[in-house]
Amino acid sequence: MPRIKRPIEAHKVEYVCEQCTAGVYRLTSKTPVTTDYIYKWQHRCTNCGKLLNFTVPYPLLEVDGQTL
Repeated sequence: MPRIKRPIEAHKVEYVCEQCTAGVYRLTSKTPVTTDYIYKWQHRCTNCGKLLNFTVPYPLLEVDGQTL
């Protein structure tokens, strides 16, 4: 079966640090932390170094309003 490539519109979604407002969060590890069956990924601000956990890894790609 032949493969078909088509262009799509995608958006890169980043989470801006509320503490310093100058950096964005990036993954510290590709392995999620699991607590009570909830997966969370640890992120660090690229500017001030603040650590936060999110339920989705940032940055992420969004296509037609859906996250990939």
